[in-house]
Amino acid sequence: AVQRVHKDEIFRLSGFVIYLFFAFLFLFHYFDSNFMINILLSSMPLVIVGLKEDLFHNTSPKIRLLSMLMCCLIFFYINPITFPVLDIPLLGAVINFYPVNIIFFTFSILVVMNGMNLIDGMNGLFGFTALFLLLAISIIALNIGDLYIMEIAILFAAPLIIFLLFNFPFGKVFMGDLGAYFYGFVIAALVIYLFGKHDFLVTWKAVLILFYPCFELLFSFVRKLVNNVNPLSPDNRHLHSIIYQALKNQNFTSLQSNCFTTVILIPLYSIPLIFILFFKSANFLNILFALMLMPIIYLSI
Repeated sequence: AVQRVHKDEIFRLSGFVIYLFFAFLFLFHYFDSNFMINILLSSMPLVIVGLKEDLFHNTSPKIRLLSMLMCCLIFFYINPITFPVLDIPLLGAVINFYPVNIIFFTFSILVVMNGMNLIDGMNGLFGFTALFLLLAISIIALNIGDLYIMEIAILFAAPLIIFLLFNFPFGKVFMGDLGAYFYGFVIAALVIYLFGKHDFLVTWKAVLILFYPCFELLFSFVRKLVNNVNPLSPDNRHLHSIIYQALKNQNFTSLQSNCFTTVILIPLYSIPLIFILFFKSANFLNILFALMLMPIIYLSI
């Protein structure tokens, strides 16, 4: 692929291994969570298509997108939840109506899933981003006393720590499409579930948590449309790809460029966690400042 930065074939079935781990826990009754069970069941179309892509690299973007859409619709069907109402005059009220809410939040999950997949190429970038987002979710849940969601977020975060031991800095394994899509699905579903369950939470915090992968994808989508390029086609003009190439042009090795790219991007993927840790009582203006800061960092880099 044109966005590839590794010369050798690397094990990219970590996502499948992690999915099997959670399936094992479920089969042997190591956890009792309807949300977890519904996540595992509804993500099966994605597991099948994602595994095929990771093994054979010949699955069309449309088929992958269809499998993701099926996951979202199955999840909303078997796991009825209260959708968050966005803190936007008029628009928030409109989104709350059926079927607009299904369409909007399905689209939101698809954006997060594809955004997470875009960053699974640089050593550590996907792992640290997913880990920080899950920790941010768990801290919000802890602060409001929702230990159920906190435990789920931590349970999904735990395998990422082991994954990062092999992924960063030397890139011995990668998540693959299955793992990137699966974790994007889990993170987006958890955010929707948390902010829908607790309607007193400022929903702009949800936007802050998911901003980096969403902005990465949407910015890329718009850029391709402006340049008359198929939005579904891969390229190497993503932020991490540009930084990687700039570092290589400065005579860094491929491994050094790869790892330094992840380090340089720390301000982007760590902002949600830092903000939620140190600004627990943030109001709309505080969150708006953080949201404005992220694209400024993104575009300036």
